[in-house]
Amino acid sequence: MAYIRSTNNPEALYIWADEKTVFVQMGSQEIGSLPVSTFNGLIKRYVKNYCEDTKYGDAEIREIQDADGNFKMQLSYKEWGCLMWGVTWDYIVLTNIGRIIKRENFFKRKNKLKFKK
Repeated sequence: MAYIRSTNNPEALYIWADEKTVFVQMGSQEIGSLPVSTFNGLIKRYVKNYCEDTKYGDAEIREIQDADGNFKMQLSYKEWGCLMWGVTWDYIVLTNIGRIIKRENFFKRKNKLKFKK
């Protein structure tokens, strides 16, 4: 599953996941990885916090000013971090929040049905 897969974004950012791990890559450089549950939780909390700086577990997204004076978003997890434009982060959030909530609701309903039997 891909969170952002177009290398046409300004950072050439590519974020994808398998069943348990989210992988973050810029161009051909591997930046790092984090658990799917942590990344999804960060996105959900970011939306809940009205798009303000947010921390979820060991992951964090916050607005910083880079060396050139540009305001960018810094995604970090434990020992790694990457910078991206705010519009790139907004794209990641807005194109994935619906899927994240839908998936959680599916598993909540499925678990309720298991316990009713």
